[in-house]
Amino acid sequence: MEISERLENLPLEAKFPDNLKEKISYDVDRKLLIFEGVMSEDEKNELLGISQDDSYRKSIEALFQRSQITKKREKKAKLSLSGSRDILEREKEGTALTAPKENIQLKGLNPPEREDPPKERLRFSIIGQKIQEQSKQVDAGQKGEAEEKATPQTQVTKELKDEWKEAQTFYHEFVVLAQEVFDKIKEGHNFEMERVRKAIEKLIDDLTLGNESIVRLAALSDESYSQFASNAVNVTVISIKIGVSLHYNKSGLMELGMISFLRDIGLVLLSHIIEQPRKLKTSEYEEVKKHPLYTERFLEGLGINNEVFKQVVLQHHEREDGSGYPGKLKGEAIHEYAKIIAVAEAYESLTHNRPVRAGLPPHTAMREILEEGVAFFGHRVTKAFIREFGVYPVGSAVELNTGETAKVIAVHKDFPLRPVVQLMADAEGRPISKILNLLEKPQLFIKRPVEEGKH
Repeated sequence: MEISERLENLPLEAKFPDNLKEKISYDVDRKLLIFEGVMSEDEKNELLGISQDDSYRKSIEALFQRSQITKKREKKAKLSLSGSRDILEREKEGTALTAPKENIQLKGLNPPEREDPPKERLRFSIIGQKIQEQSKQVDAGQKGEAEEKATPQTQVTKELKDEWKEAQTFYHEFVVLAQEVFDKIKEGHNFEMERVRKAIEKLIDDLTLGNESIVRLAALSDESYSQFASNAVNVTVISIKIGVSLHYNKSGLMELGMISFLRDIGLVLLSHIIEQPRKLKTSEYEEVKKHPLYTERFLEGLGINNEVFKQVVLQHHEREDGSGYPGKLKGEAIHEYAKIIAVAEAYESLTHNRPVRAGLPPHTAMREILEEGVAFFGHRVTKAFIREFGVYPVGSAVELNTGETAKVIAVHKDFPLRPVVQLMADAEGRPISKILNLLEKPQLFIKRPVEEGKH
């Protein structure tokens, strides 16, 4: 596990202790302080002791905090994996897995023939806590009253609905903000950069905490919004999610998010060409290819002279194999932010409707990315993208081995074939609505993807 924190310069007096040289390093080119593994309190104090430089000390403190958060996440993941292995072992031994008597309400989550694991293996974070609170009420002798008020299924559904509503509100406000920004740009007016910054900061917080609802919204093709506004928000969501997978610190995620959002201002200025319901003429396409340069000039006019901003804006259409534009750069000559935005753009474009074509199902778009990913976006970024979005990305319609059809609503990074799904119809096509975590249901698996609308 590698974590990093941006640091403009390593203090001259900062000489890393011999016992930590294999764990901590400073990347001069990327201006990153990098730590391998989980930093202990003693290691933090030892590293703080080698310099009084404020920026350095803040970076060490940030690395320590991030490593502790990551440690907690890995502990949860190990607990979940242990629970899943236990289920598999019981099945091999032919032992029936029955929920404890006090957890009888959990049987409402699935059809009667399916057995449920103990409640502590349900991994819906806050939702799981609510289920445990519900069973505590039962333990306290309030079983009848608790059953009247709610079942674990209704609790799960309520929590997901609440999260979904909050995500919908935020997504709508963010897209509306994007539209306001781009309208002002077209009219030659300035926009409030601070509002954009605050929206991206909230997005980072949500994605860092594992909120998948905003990712589901970014996967939808909603034509009630303008293409430019929704694309800016969707690509920002996808890019930050990849950045989280690559363990970027918050300042790095903020930088990546801001560039993702503002990268195509040049296209907004060329909207009279882009939005035509036909294929572009060769001359038009050549003009559109100049949009990174137009974006760079526009940002300079706003007083944004950050070299990373300029570099990434100019490079986000470059490709690992040198087939991109405008500079036909290859490999390490392309900034990693640019590679992230490139794969995010490709996936967003493939899965959303455009004037001349319909969007592809998420799993089909993923297959296309897999075919060209490493050649176009590099191994590290492609691997992070697949890890975050899975073989069956959020929004994919699938058929289970039971004949039921479902939609993927969350992905387990380490188990891409075992996502969380929401059942849409039973084997006979009758509508149903239940949430299943396939990581906790080893007897269930995805049989095949299905076309949207055929479930």
